[in-house]
Amino acid sequence: MVKRLFITLIILSSAIANGQNNTSSPYSYFGVGLPSFNGSAENRSMEGLSISADSIHYNFQNPAALGKLQLTTYTVGLTQQMTTLKNDTDESEKAKSTSFDYLAIAIPTGKFSFALGIRPRNSVGYRFQESTSSTFARFNGKGGLNNLFLALGYPLYKGLNVGVEGGFHFGKIKSENSFYQDNVQYGTKEMNVASISGFQFRVGLQYEREITEKLRLES
Repeated sequence: MVKRLFITLIILSSAIANGQNNTSSPYSYFGVGLPSFNGSAENRSMEGLSISADSIHYNFQNPAALGKLQLTTYTVGLTQQMTTLKNDTDESEKAKSTSFDYLAIAIPTGKFSFALGIRPRNSVGYRFQESTSSTFARFNGKGGLNNLFLALGYPLYKGLNVGVEGGFHFGKIKSENSFYQDNVQYGTKEMNVASISGFQFRVGLQYEREITEKLRLES
């Protein structure tokens, strides 16, 4: 059963990663794009707070939080973003994008808990142009970097959890730049495709202690 879930998740993750466009910001023109929020909807609703852990939610930002998990958890996140772009002459345009945030499953096994999922790490998505009476320039870009990860969490001691996470980063960034001067005869068109891959490893600790009936320390 678990093996089938893993295979299904990997196939679905590949389809999502190859078919998405997570941003419409011209600032994604630089480098490998804009960094994505590395957290769940619960983290985002608390302004990015990542130290909290409980028995029914998966905390993406700290693998040690899996040590408290008691129920199998499926989680998926989407974001819709509205962007207003304005130039130096106060001309403005609006852009809308719906992005995939994460897809994961977290399973407790009794002694430890583990999670498998995918999330975007950087996103590229822009299209803008500039023209004068004699020149025309256009810039297009799309793609990004995704992270397929496996995390483990273990309750080391009462109130103290430890966790590890390994991830494989992969993705493609495609860009197309066009420049014409006077007429098409003197135009230039440049197309680039960058394939990116690599591994990441991190560890985490999570500690909590009840100080009073109404006060709890978490770190």
